[in-house]
Amino acid sequence: MEQPPAHPHRPAWYQPLCTALGLQPGATAAQVLEKADAVASTLAPNTRRLWRWILALEGVAVVLPLLWLLVLRLGWHPGYTAAAVLTCTLAIVGVCWWLRWRGMQHTWTRARLLAEIARSAAATGWLPGRVTVEALSTVPKLQVIAAGLPQDSAPESTPDLDSLRQRYLTERILNQRDHYQEKRSAAIHERKNLSRWVTRTLDGALFLAVAGAALVISGRADYLLRVSGSDYVMGLAGTTLPLVAILMQSLSSFLELNRRTGRYALQIDFLEAAAARLQHAATLPDAMAIVHQVETVLLGEVVEWFYQAEHSEFFYRSKNLDEAATIRATVEQARHTWHHRLLGGLTASLSFILSVILGRLVVVAVAIVLTSAWIAWHVPKDYVATSAIHRRDGRLLSSATADGWDPRPERTAHGLILIAHGLHDGANRKEDKSRWMERMQNTLERSKDLALQVPEICLVDWHEAAQDPSLQHNFLNDLAAIRSMGEEIGKIVGCKLAMQIKSGKVRADQPMHFIGHSAGGFVVMAAARTLDILGIRPANLRLTILDTPLPDVKEQGDLSSVIQYHPLDYYCTSAFAQGVPPEGWHPRFSRFQIELKEDMDAYLDAHSYAHEWYIESITNHDKRGFSRSPFMTRP
Repeated sequence: MEQPPAHPHRPAWYQPLCTALGLQPGATAAQVLEKADAVASTLAPNTRRLWRWILALEGVAVVLPLLWLLVLRLGWHPGYTAAAVLTCTLAIVGVCWWLRWRGMQHTWTRARLLAEIARSAAATGWLPGRVTVEALSTVPKLQVIAAGLPQDSAPESTPDLDSLRQRYLTERILNQRDHYQEKRSAAIHERKNLSRWVTRTLDGALFLAVAGAALVISGRADYLLRVSGSDYVMGLAGTTLPLVAILMQSLSSFLELNRRTGRYALQIDFLEAAAARLQHAATLPDAMAIVHQVETVLLGEVVEWFYQAEHSEFFYRSKNLDEAATIRATVEQARHTWHHRLLGGLTASLSFILSVILGRLVVVAVAIVLTSAWIAWHVPKDYVATSAIHRRDGRLLSSATADGWDPRPERTAHGLILIAHGLHDGANRKEDKSRWMERMQNTLERSKDLALQVPEICLVDWHEAAQDPSLQHNFLNDLAAIRSMGEEIGKIVGCKLAMQIKSGKVRADQPMHFIGHSAGGFVVMAAARTLDILGIRPANLRLTILDTPLPDVKEQGDLSSVIQYHPLDYYCTSAFAQGVPPEGWHPRFSRFQIELKEDMDAYLDAHSYAHEWYIESITNHDKRGFSRSPFMTRP
């Protein structure tokens, strides 16, 4: 056998690739074909699969930031969204770096090119001359590779026309045609699947678009979106569906399905025409001319694809210059089991994530500085600016120590008691030993009068707004400023209650009692009014307002609106309770002036005494207090 001559014009990647493939210097075309084809066939689906993962991660990376819009609405911790967005972004960077660093795309294309050159050499090695070398005459660097491949055996004699025609047709033309037909069918099938995804997702996007327009035309869009929560679905799904369509089209472009389908069809037509011409070739020179043309066209298609892939633009550039080690690592990984490949991939991804982060400390530092400056700029400086809803405002809690509220059917069957705190207060104030909401709940649950029919008790917590440090310069001014905030919180609470009622977890046909202290009175009145506006009017609802100053008594105000349908008891204990209508103002309105204990301050002490007196009325059965509750007057 001939030894391949050392040639200075071979591509730089040729020898490292041969070493990684385990090819000896005297390897024949058949041996090169076997090993190079095996590696290329392994890396091709792996590389395309990685591109699918990259596109999927990119799609998730686009959708995840939308969760920031839901943090305030759903009340979850923003750290969940931040962690998800950061993790997904790092995953994209890691996968892209790993794909580029391992050189999978280049190793695949180079192995495939080498395999096809070897395939041509093996298919024409029994013919006179060096057909493969001549077919690559326009690409000197690749021609050197073909020239360096020793023939399995030199042709003993010039073949006759019939044997050349039969053997070349069977081993090369028809075999290659069948390969192209198989690949074309697979590409068409994959393209149809992707087109089906595009069609379905765009149909879904059209459905949501029409549904949104129909909601607006109906005139009840705000109500329906609030009650059903479909704004989440229409927002997220409406973004995701067109994005999926775009990603499917991008995946089709990445996989080159249109180009491959057209190229395969062209090659099939060419090979069938060449087969017919070879069958009718009259002389051996005519047949050899057809052979040369076939090899030139087949290798020309591979060479064109190779140069396009070889010189494609890097989105992430690697600084690894050891090309031999890179190729060897890629080839060795292709031979390992799946768990070895997974472990190697995770290790490489982690190392390059760290490399990216460390190499982009300037970007990270600038992001931190600008974000800190943005936060500092937007921090409210006065009590007017603090009237924006906070992240955890309007939470409904099962108890002072609970993280949320899950209505219990055995209790909601008997009704609901809602309790709301006021200014500079909270449902679970650890620093305050009084914890009046917790004591009121415990007193109610232990009451002998309710022993057989304990209702569901829910605490409204809006402490982040109620305890805002900027609202501490003047108590009356603070209450005036916090009224609009309390009313907004009440609307949120009313919507949450409406959702629970609509879901059947809370029953509107059972007694309800809303109790609000100080600014909490604004909350419970707004909550009751919101239920009425939403068309949910409890059959037996009473409101208890404990020393709430400056109620909104205008014709369309919460107080005036609520007493149109529900009885309301107003308890005044302190000098803060200004602007409260007198007894007899409305048939459903009752005002009680509670006498103070001796040596009690007429302001802060008396203001807190409102909820203390009402808690005592639960057990001492003062006819002015809890005895007026629908839970005490029900049959």
